[in-house]
Amino acid sequence: MIKRAAPLLLSGSLLGACSLFGSGPAPRIATLDSKPPPPAEMPVPLEISPAAAARRYQELLALSPAPEQRATAKRRLAELELTAVDREYQDNGATAAESKLAAVISRYEDYLQDYPNHTGNDRVLYHLAQAYTLAGRHDQALATLDRLATQHPGSALLAEVQFRRGEALFARGAYARAAAAYQAVVDQGGDGNAYFEQALFKLGWSRFKLTDHGGAVDAYLMLLDRKFARDEFATGTLGNADSTLTELLRSISLAFYYQQGPASVRDYFARHAPRPYQARLYAALGDYYLGKERYSDAVASYRAFVEHHPTHPLAPLLQVKLIEALKDAGFATDARKARAAYTAAYGPGGAFWARYGGAGAPAAAEFLKSYLDSANRRAHARAQKSGRKEDYQSAIAGYRRYLEAFPQATESAAVNFLLAEALHDSGAYAEALAEYERTAYGYPDHPRAAEAAYAAVLAYDEVARHESPRDALAWRRQALLNAERFVATFPTHPQAAAVTARLATQWYRSGNTALARRAAFSLLARADTDPERQRLSLSILAHSAFDTGDFVAAESYYHGALLLTPPDHNALGPTRERLAAAIYQQGAARQNEQDWAGAAATFLRVARLTPGLALAATADYDAATALMQAESWSQAATVLQGFRRRYPAHPLQGDVTRKLAVTLQNAGEAAAAAAEFERLSHASKDVAEQREALLQAAELYAKARDASARIRTLKSYVERFPEPVPAAIEARQQLAEAFAAGGDQKQQRTWLKALAAAHDAAGPAATSRTRYLAARAALTLAEDTLVPFHDIKLVEPLRKNLKRKKQAMQAALAAYQRAAAYQVAEVMPQATYRIAELYHSFSRELMDSERPAGLSELEQEQYDILLEEQAIPFEDQAIDTYEANAALARQGVYDKWVEKSFAQLSRLFPARYAKVERGEEAVTRLR
Repeated sequence: MIKRAAPLLLSGSLLGACSLFGSGPAPRIATLDSKPPPPAEMPVPLEISPAAAARRYQELLALSPAPEQRATAKRRLAELELTAVDREYQDNGATAAESKLAAVISRYEDYLQDYPNHTGNDRVLYHLAQAYTLAGRHDQALATLDRLATQHPGSALLAEVQFRRGEALFARGAYARAAAAYQAVVDQGGDGNAYFEQALFKLGWSRFKLTDHGGAVDAYLMLLDRKFARDEFATGTLGNADSTLTELLRSISLAFYYQQGPASVRDYFARHAPRPYQARLYAALGDYYLGKERYSDAVASYRAFVEHHPTHPLAPLLQVKLIEALKDAGFATDARKARAAYTAAYGPGGAFWARYGGAGAPAAAEFLKSYLDSANRRAHARAQKSGRKEDYQSAIAGYRRYLEAFPQATESAAVNFLLAEALHDSGAYAEALAEYERTAYGYPDHPRAAEAAYAAVLAYDEVARHESPRDALAWRRQALLNAERFVATFPTHPQAAAVTARLATQWYRSGNTALARRAAFSLLARADTDPERQRLSLSILAHSAFDTGDFVAAESYYHGALLLTPPDHNALGPTRERLAAAIYQQGAARQNEQDWAGAAATFLRVARLTPGLALAATADYDAATALMQAESWSQAATVLQGFRRRYPAHPLQGDVTRKLAVTLQNAGEAAAAAAEFERLSHASKDVAEQREALLQAAELYAKARDASARIRTLKSYVERFPEPVPAAIEARQQLAEAFAAGGDQKQQRTWLKALAAAHDAAGPAATSRTRYLAARAALTLAEDTLVPFHDIKLVEPLRKNLKRKKQAMQAALAAYQRAAAYQVAEVMPQATYRIAELYHSFSRELMDSERPAGLSELEQEQYDILLEEQAIPFEDQAIDTYEANAALARQGVYDKWVEKSFAQLSRLFPARYAKVERGEEAVTRLR
């Protein structure tokens, strides 16, 4: 079976074809019917080989059939032989098929000679031309095709024949005749015409060869209108994998190139209807110029379209080509300006963007991304170098433009981060903060999310520093919420632990104990929390517990914090103080509950666990107070003594002395208590307390049987506190008693004299008590005058002894009179009695005095009378004094001295006093 010729493809090889049908695998002429029907009277089996079919046709011819059948048989036989020769040609080459081709050609030539007007001769001529081509006889092949076209203008093979003619003529350079042949193919229309598009292409080339560049463009565009006027061709990318389209565009470009370049394109479409693929024509022309390194013409080609069609979907891509051409030409500045023009024309705010948006031209959008990114980075770098705010504003505006154009692009998160950085560096901290947060949380997960989130944490601090105090407070609270979000979203960030630590600290400082505790617990739970942050967490937990009154928990946390605090850490002291306070508060709570023993034990733990602190001293003091409340006197004294040793300069030392004095007193340690009272008398600033303490010390020394200490204390009192007078006199009285008890009568009498003298000098300050004590002192001192009086005997030398006796009597009388003068009921009767007794004794001793030796009886009698005269006045004075003393009874004073006075009177004046008075009996009876 003879193969039909495959449709020809447009290619560069066709343009340079040198034969009619080509050679090798080139398409060949084929019959219209591969299996013509056999004559009706001679059916031929359909399923036979070509060789068998040829034998049958030969057998038919040998039988001399009818003329019509004979003609058909010859034609069929020639076709079968041509098919066989063609196979031989393909398998073994032209030489092997040469002799057979000659036979086939001869058979066709004979046929045409025998049947010049046969109806199917157009096919015979077609196959004859094919045989001539295989035999290399191209002129004869072309002449045969010319004959076919002339003799059979209505043949179904005419389109192919004209195309083959055009190819042969084009190969010979007969471009005008070739153009006519191609035109003949085109004139047959495209429907069912397999050679229409190829003929159009070659028609354009033929016209181009004839320098009819406009006619060439007409042909080419007619082909484009038919084959490639599709949406994806018109609005897609400029790239195309179709080599035929590439060749066609190149041919069109060449045609315009040989005219006036882009101006010719513009003029052409000014005269003709616009095409949707015009952008490709400008692009192809520009590419052609680029190939020839005519950069300015290439740029002009691209620009021609962009300027006249700014909103065309492919306009951005031609602008890109323009930019690349400038770049390749080395015009860097112009290329940058062109990129800036690109971003202005095809970015947000432009007519193109308003029409298509970001998704209307994906390829253009990608270039817009690239240019915006490049421009933004340059602007940012320039700003970082110059530090000028206007340079930063340029970068910021560019970043915002990018994000407006591509809010959901994969790269937008990174761009948003750079925007935040630029804002931050320009000092726009609040705006930077918003962009950092958007970068961190407004995009799907991306590499810079955590970095942006942490930058937002830091930016909050900067914003707060630049705000007013009132606004800063709100910013700081918002900062805390942002930090919470950061650690929750990016728990593995290297700074998450540090931020959590800040959270805990700042929540606590802001008064939000619950959130501070939560952050502290979170920090403790992290594996990457270093010891310092663990210490901080425990401190915050401790502070929070302390603030809420949970002092037991606070103590525990402070202990933990201290274990993590280095010796040279500045928090060591404050933490120890807070630990001491937590323990102290527990003691105070027990104290309020009157759990004195528990309070004391807790207070004592303060000094044990935090020695050296001021609060430790207070706690020891309070522990002693609690022990005193519990009447644990000995333990209280021990604590107070420890306080004195450990805190010698403490302001409470005075109180400690006071409490220690009381505690020791209650503990039964009189001497030690006395020493504390004596210390208190020197330490206290209250003079009254000083006096009382010194007197208390003297009393306790007396109780402790330490007479010397008592005397020393009382002497000190008299010396330091002469006023108030009554107390000082009492002290002198105690001194006299103390010396008396010690057997030191001399010192006793000295202090009695001082006592009386103090009273006598007191004036209005004197009291009945001081008068009493002075009277008693005077009486005691007066008693001392009796001994000298009685020791002097009225013996020779009588005059001398009498004088001495009188002097002693006068001294004694004066002493007793002084005592009586105080008019103290308990003293005056005794003093008066002693006065009377002195008179009476002097009178009696005078009468009993030794008589001078050598007196005669008369002289002795006269001497006695003289003595009696001398003695009687003294006796009378004694009686008068006894009577004065006895008269006290009428004033309600009746003691032994009054009674003794009555007794003396009854002996001296029996007529009057030697009887029992009725009043006395009545009183006796009443008793």
